[in-house]
Amino acid sequence: MSIGAGITELFLNWVTRKPIITAWSTSAAAFMVVALATTAYAEAIGAYIISAAAFVLLVCRL
Repeated sequence: MSIGAGITELFLNWVTRKPIITAWSTSAAAFMVVALATTAYAEAIGAYIISAAAFVLLVCRL
């Protein structure tokens, strides 16, 4: 997760020329591990994609 955050931060900083920090919290990652016991993997990935898209839309509007 740290590598992914670093790559996305570098990319977004380069594209926007603004300091943008992307990070995933450890508690959210721990929650996902527990939630995957009762949630389909495809649904969890879909939820992450939808929330990421919403975040990008919010950031781009600023």
